[in-house]
Amino acid sequence: MGVKLRERPGKGWYVYIDWKGKRKARAFEKNKALAKDFAEKIEAKLKLGTIGIESKVGVTFEDFGLTWLDRIRHTRKDSTFADYDGMFKRELLPAFKGLDLEDVTRERVKSLAFTCLRKGHSAKTVQNLILALSSLFSHAVEDGLLTVNPALKPGKFLPAINKERAVDPYCREEVATLLEVCKEDCPRLFPLLLCAVRSGLRQGELIALQWGDIDFRGRFIEVRRNCARGKLTTPKNGKTRRVDMSLELTQTLRNLHVERELETHATCLGGDAPMGLL
Repeated sequence: MGVKLRERPGKGWYVYIDWKGKRKARAFEKNKALAKDFAEKIEAKLKLGTIGIESKVGVTFEDFGLTWLDRIRHTRKDSTFADYDGMFKRELLPAFKGLDLEDVTRERVKSLAFTCLRKGHSAKTVQNLILALSSLFSHAVEDGLLTVNPALKPGKFLPAINKERAVDPYCREEVATLLEVCKEDCPRLFPLLLCAVRSGLRQGELIALQWGDIDFRGRFIEVRRNCARGKLTTPKNGKTRRVDMSLELTQTLRNLHVERELETHATCLGGDAPMGLL
């Protein structure tokens, strides 16, 4: 057992107390004198054996949640951070606002999960919500504010997730009809649609595609980036990949490239060709 006084950069002073196998903490913001006085009194009680500490962290779920969001803002993709921020504001904060961190128990976490399921959320959506909550509590554990993460392993109480999705792709005839109608009615979008059905690129990858990503001689596309919420980022798994092109797609994109270069020379007096396919 013992008492330690520590300063957390940018957060203030904390008193950490090891008591009966549990680690408690008290936050005093920038008031070092108050924190030191509290630490000395607790240490005296520990020595006399008259300690009587309430089992509270002293940090509310809302306050620490904002700290957690500020931390992960710099370690997640913008789209991922936006998802976490939305989950925190829509589901987590209304459920746990005003509670001390230690009052968010395993039972409360389960209750939130079951409530979301009753609202009609899918098991996958609820799992993502609890995983975000688990990330928040992992930070609290690392900071010494908690000893246990109450949101760990949501699979133990959530329904099994069916990872096999029914796929009903267009048949050859349907694809041919789609391309034919597009070529006749919306010719400017035909190269983009052809690239989509022949390469299998995701929508954001198609939007982010640039001429430098296309190797006409080798007949392949180097997928290097993705467009999410209007911002360029890495592909979904964070890795680049190569996708082979058919002869038709290769020729269509080559013709488009020549067309765009001519448009650029006509309007920009020799400027660079537009990068996107749109």
